[in-house]
Amino acid sequence: MVQLTEIDIERLDKILEIVLKEGYASSHNLPPIRTDFVAKLNILDDYKYYFEILKELGIVEFKECIGNNVVIDRIPTKTINFCNQGGFRRIYDEQQKSLSKKKLEDKKFHWDFLNSKLGILSFIVSAISLIIAIIALLNK
Repeated sequence: MVQLTEIDIERLDKILEIVLKEGYASSHNLPPIRTDFVAKLNILDDYKYYFEILKELGIVEFKECIGNNVVIDRIPTKTINFCNQGGFRRIYDEQQKSLSKKKLEDKKFHWDFLNSKLGILSFIVSAISLIIAIIALLNK
């Protein structure tokens, strides 16, 4: 699944809210994303990204209609269960936890790498010091 943003989860949860409340969602009852006149006429273009996410999860059913319209029907148990389990907010929170865990692991890897380089450098300095001490001892 794609990495969701705060705006994505608001819009996706809004679509599900409309589907659960009215039993369906279409270009007639979805709120416009942009406010310009052309966007209001072709509202489905703005929602294609969100429709793809909903199709991927399989929590709603899409029905193609004549003209520039799509009707989204709920799949009763899947849609309701998905919303009861936290909806897109839960998915977003899980993604954020996973992302912060990955950042932490990357930071740890970076510091481990620097520590290993520092260990090698310490070994080289120690070896050079030993060689200098042996040479000084042999020159006496």
